[in-house]
Amino acid sequence: MRLYIYADSGTQPRFHIPWNSHLSFQSFVYEAVNEYAPEYATRLHQDKHAPPFSFSEFIQTDSYDVTDDGLLCEGGYWIINSPDSELLTACANYAQAHEELSLGHTTIPVTGVEVDNVRPIEGRTRYKTVSPIAVSEPSGGHDSPPEWYRPEDGMWYARVCQNVRDRLLARHEDAEPEFVIDQLHWTDPKLLQVGPSAKIPCVRCEMTLTCNERTSRFIQEEGVGEKTGMGFGTIVPTDEQIA
Repeated sequence: MRLYIYADSGTQPRFHIPWNSHLSFQSFVYEAVNEYAPEYATRLHQDKHAPPFSFSEFIQTDSYDVTDDGLLCEGGYWIINSPDSELLTACANYAQAHEELSLGHTTIPVTGVEVDNVRPIEGRTRYKTVSPIAVSEPSGGHDSPPEWYRPEDGMWYARVCQNVRDRLLARHEDAEPEFVIDQLHWTDPKLLQVGPSAKIPCVRCEMTLTCNERTSRFIQEEGVGEKTGMGFGTIVPTDEQIA
């Protein structure tokens, strides 16, 4: 399933989206399930796998300006994808009840929410990231720091595909993953902050993928690559994006 959370400044001054807003947005998701689905929150915290959700960056639908520490926006939306309706319902209820989101020192006015079903697609389809993909592998042994890849390194393709297959099988042992990157149409390298001094190389991109329906549903609901619960790897079919 897919949840849209809409924000609009209305007649008020434009609001500020900090560059590291994904860290605060992750906190919003956990606060929402803690408040509106506490039993689900306990299961979520105990889950040994990656969190079963992904979320986008803030997608602007009106004019905006770039500043040193973020964006000044008039309006737009976030997307949260998950196979668990309980998680999305909690996020929708929290956003509607509070009528705002707090991202760092910024309060964002929430003007509406909308839930839609993910449409799994069989075969070759063009997808676009709405938050960048990050993939890596240990540079030495399993306890060594990761080596992060971007598409200019041939290992990027192998690691993205392997990551999807491994994560899908960890979630559904009976799955038969099919995930092939047929073509990469464009890329936009990024460096996202994940801690006080830690940044991860990642990439926004648009690509044509071949997937079976189960894999298509999985990548739309749980993301592509690593750290999907931290605002990485959210992907949508391009014909399903809204303005």
